[in-house]
Parts: sequence; C-alpha cells; structure tokens
Amino acid sequence: MMEPDTLLVKLESLINKESRENDSDTPDFILAKFLLDCLGAFELASNRREVWYGVELEPGCSVSKDDIAGAVARGWCHKANEKKTMDTDLAFAITDEIVKILPFKFKGE
Repeated sequence: MMEPDTLLVKLESLINKESRENDSDTPDFILAKFLLDCLGAFELASNRREVWYGVELEPGCSVSKDDIAGAVARGWCHKANEKKTMDTDLAFAITDEIVKILPFKFKGE
C-alpha cells in the first residue's frame, strides 16, 4: 500500500495537472487532503460494516454458488468417498444449505 504522504503528493499533482482546483477556487493541497480524508472515512465505515455483519472481507476474494456446488461435488471424489455414487440431488441440497448460512447474498438472489 502506498504511504499516505506519497499519495497526498500524487493527488495534489494530479489535481493541479488537470486544473481541477479552478472550479472551486480551492488549492490543490486542500482538495487532495479532502480526498484522502474521504478515503479514510470510507475505509472506517467499511471496517465497521464488517464488524456489524461479523464478516471479514478479503480484497479480490469472491465465491459463487457454483464454487460451493463444485466443492460439495468434489467431496465425492475424496479418497474416503471414491466408492460411493454421487447423489446430485443431495449435492444441490447441501449447496443450498451452505448458501443459507453465509453472511452475504449472491447477485440475483
């Protein structure tokens, strides 16, 4: 992660380069600090949301209902289960039960 001072300097430079300070007649360093403060407030709110819901989100980590169904199906491929016949109805029922207890909803659900 970039150090805040480095990001602040880069934001100041970008704001100045794009002349974005002209619209509000506000110096670039004030606008850059404001943007960093907004980012900090958003990060704090996001962290509080995770605590509220009792989850810890990992950047770039995503799971779909198909991922869960695949994991359930792979259970039948495990050495201990290699002689068992897969029951697809049971696999889908297990997947649905897992989805019900997750602390988030999938898109379209």
